[in-house]
Amino acid sequence: MQQVQLFIKDENSVYQRVELFDDETISLTQSIQNVKDVAKVFTDFTKTFTIPATKDTNKLFKHYYNFDITGGFDARVKTVGLIKLNGVDFKKGKIKLEGVDLKDNKPNAYRVTFFGDLVDLKDLIGEDLLSDLWFLDNTKEDGTGQPTFIREYSSEKIKRNLKGLDTTVTFTDASGSTKTYLNAIKTPLLSCVNRLYYDSGTSSGVDGNLWWENGSSETHQHGVYWEDLKYSIAVYVIVKAIEVKYNITFSNDFFDYTTEEYSSLMMLMHRKKGQAEADYSTGIRQYTAYVDTMGIQSGITSEDYTLNGVTYPLRVNSYDNRAEVSGFFTSTPPTGWNRKYYYRVTLSPDDNQLFYSAYLYFNESIIRSVEGIQGQYEFTDIGGLGSSTNGNYSIRIESADTITFGTGRITWRFQFEETSTGIVIRTGTQKVNISLFKVERKFDWLPSQQLPKMKVLDFLTGLWKMFNLTAYVEDDGIIKVQKLDDFYSGTTSYDVTEFVDVNTSQVNIALPFKQINFRFKGDKTLLASKFNQLNNREFAALEYKGENPSNWVGQEYKVELPFEKLVYERLSNDANNRTTTIMYGFMADDNQEPYIGSPLLHYATLQSPTSTYIPSISFRDTTVAHSEITDDIFMPSNQVDFTTNTNENTINFYAELNEWDATVNLNSLFEENYKEYIQDVFNEKRRLTKVKAFLPIRILSKYTLADTFIISGKKYKINSITTNLQTGESDMELLNEV
Repeated sequence: MQQVQLFIKDENSVYQRVELFDDETISLTQSIQNVKDVAKVFTDFTKTFTIPATKDTNKLFKHYYNFDITGGFDARVKTVGLIKLNGVDFKKGKIKLEGVDLKDNKPNAYRVTFFGDLVDLKDLIGEDLLSDLWFLDNTKEDGTGQPTFIREYSSEKIKRNLKGLDTTVTFTDASGSTKTYLNAIKTPLLSCVNRLYYDSGTSSGVDGNLWWENGSSETHQHGVYWEDLKYSIAVYVIVKAIEVKYNITFSNDFFDYTTEEYSSLMMLMHRKKGQAEADYSTGIRQYTAYVDTMGIQSGITSEDYTLNGVTYPLRVNSYDNRAEVSGFFTSTPPTGWNRKYYYRVTLSPDDNQLFYSAYLYFNESIIRSVEGIQGQYEFTDIGGLGSSTNGNYSIRIESADTITFGTGRITWRFQFEETSTGIVIRTGTQKVNISLFKVERKFDWLPSQQLPKMKVLDFLTGLWKMFNLTAYVEDDGIIKVQKLDDFYSGTTSYDVTEFVDVNTSQVNIALPFKQINFRFKGDKTLLASKFNQLNNREFAALEYKGENPSNWVGQEYKVELPFEKLVYERLSNDANNRTTTIMYGFMADDNQEPYIGSPLLHYATLQSPTSTYIPSISFRDTTVAHSEITDDIFMPSNQVDFTTNTNENTINFYAELNEWDATVNLNSLFEENYKEYIQDVFNEKRRLTKVKAFLPIRILSKYTLADTFIISGKKYKINSITTNLQTGESDMELLNEV
């Protein structure tokens, strides 16, 4: 008989030993991967048991039975617990208070349940969303830290990132250490609005034709429009943000940057269908900029005014971002002073169809404004009251779209007028902007605002299912995460033959299902839908019925990932049917309308779009301008590196054709992560054996669920085991090795 001791941490984080009933049984169930539910990761738990309502226990649970107590024990939250066997630490975990049993209206016993530490992860995360991961925006939760993974969302920055630039994030953390995240941000050729194609034989105007055609007319303005693209963030960065927010640490068995199938995996930051928007509180998207291309020039208007023998040099000087008026009195001028100046500011946008608003500032205060206008507009004070105050004039333009003012399309003029000895006017020099001014559709791309609306727990669960990961908490508190096949490798064997009760055992069918269906939640994008129609099955999905399927009994079991699945397209030149070196993705439905879908995981390979027949691709920098790209660009795929099938893993369950070269890639999610375990379960020689054994403390205190038990010379994996901690009596479900 083992001595079982239970400890519970009090409000001061001190372990308090809890008295147990002499005849109370504590039965601990352990299972980490169960053939009855292959997609779940399990944690230890006990059946609910009772502990006596002693004076100390009442104090520990703050007399929970008395609901009138203010600040009493909160049973909605699990508290830290520890089970010892014969004075030695056996299991750490969490205690959940289920309720109190009363006798004669007095507390008699508290009902509690013990859970393994892994349940703490679910309690910590709760219903939080990916948008709650503050680390992705700032290094400190209070928002005062240095911006980290924030990017400017603009034509220039998107193009640079598409070409493989600015992918690394480096910053100094609160401790002063420099942190570097390689390949953290990528922009893949993945359009969220317009379908892309390549046709060197047509000039169809503003559309997604990637053929580069030099020229400024509208028929040449085709290519991938920059706002059709969005940033993607590395999955390993999201996992790091989870560790930081919840103060947990995952082991690097799988979560390791050297594990390419993990470190190269990206999530498209796709919060809304179609083009991205900043999360403005007003709900109205506006972009703004101060005019800063007026150039520097002294004395665009000048007059030397002499009064009572004193000369006052009155000036208006031009700077890039302002006009500065100087020389006027700052206090009440003397008698005879009568000098004023007036302004005329003219705005002529390149595109008269775009709406914009304009604001004229004097010393940082708005003095004139106009909103929601099109075409040319003029602020004028000439002929009005005028002014004699020194200061700076500036102009701000605001628009919901990118709007440009070419050279010479913004003008300002300041006119001096003297009236003391007759009207004398100094009209001054009209100043024009010396280079293009642009209000660009750009904003700070905050990952917390742009990541899909997804629960953190669903994200982690999706990764667990994708790579068939298993997890448990080690003694040092690190959550050990590894693939199931790795978990079962290098195990210890214990011969338990002498402890088995040979009078009570069963040998049952191990296979509880007739087939297992592996699929993705999202499969409604254009090419995925077409694939389903043509092949009568979902792309990347797998219906596994064993290597030699038959009409077996049982139910179907579903392993569904909460992610989208895209079919990527390698383009051909429509003009001559030659295959290009361009592959892209299209986040649209079967009507070619923008599509939100489920969160999308993908890989992105830096690949040259050019070849003998394809010299470059066209990139639309604005609605009226495009440029040529000859550099390598990020192209999306379902494969770590889509240019080769040699040892490159995919994120498809089925061994699909590689979209790049139309060859079958056998390194599927099923082949790499599920096959060994599932094939064993489906093996006709596989049995689920139930036995009872009285395990000694030397085995109870050392074995893990990765170990094997030997009974009469045969090895078994542990499917589940329920142990009476007082007696060592263990009901075991074992899978024979075949």
